[in-house]
Amino acid sequence: MFNQEQKNPGQSVRMDKISVEQTLGLRHSVLWPDMPLSQVCLPEDSAGIHFGALLPHSDEPIAVISLFVEALPIDKNTTSDLPLLKQQNQQHQQNYGYTEDETTETKRALAVVRFRKFACAPRYQGKGIGTHLLAYALSIARSELDAGMAWCDARTTSTEWYEKRSLQTFGETFFKGPVEYVRMWIDLRDSPGSEHPTKERAFVPVTAEADSRNLSSRLPPVSK
Repeated sequence: MFNQEQKNPGQSVRMDKISVEQTLGLRHSVLWPDMPLSQVCLPEDSAGIHFGALLPHSDEPIAVISLFVEALPIDKNTTSDLPLLKQQNQQHQQNYGYTEDETTETKRALAVVRFRKFACAPRYQGKGIGTHLLAYALSIARSELDAGMAWCDARTTSTEWYEKRSLQTFGETFFKGPVEYVRMWIDLRDSPGSEHPTKERAFVPVTAEADSRNLSSRLPPVSK
């Protein structure tokens, strides 16, 4: 789980918040190695929350991801068969919107978050680190940003990976340069689970095989 170190014969990886500067190396080398470094710098980076997976006694991340509060880029056609997306996005655009808490009869805001620049060093891919980092970042989105939904622009070569982790596609495919993308989303509101990250940190073992279990089982409840 996310609030304790798991013991294993190999190394443990720490999930933690990092600076945007710490993300740039992996963003560049993994995602756009043939482009200038400026290609992976986002205008909104100063407003984001950035996370990394770090080995013991190291500040150099082996995987990175960034979160931004951002509404879904949808239109009436995109969500004709996905009413939840449309409803959630309307709530976000109305200053994050509100939803009734049936147990307390109080209102709480729901944000929509976007994750971007998700990259893992090649030698550490297939070991479950990306899965843990994504789940950790989304757990922070829930507990600190009160997010009810997350979305991303996913490379079509990665959609199967995301689908195994409960994300669903929406909208049409599109291109960024030569790379084909499709948008994907995940509902963060109804996922089971009961544990929050402790001191904004988490430890997971480096395993021999990828852990593709449903992300829902890893996410803590939305904070009230």
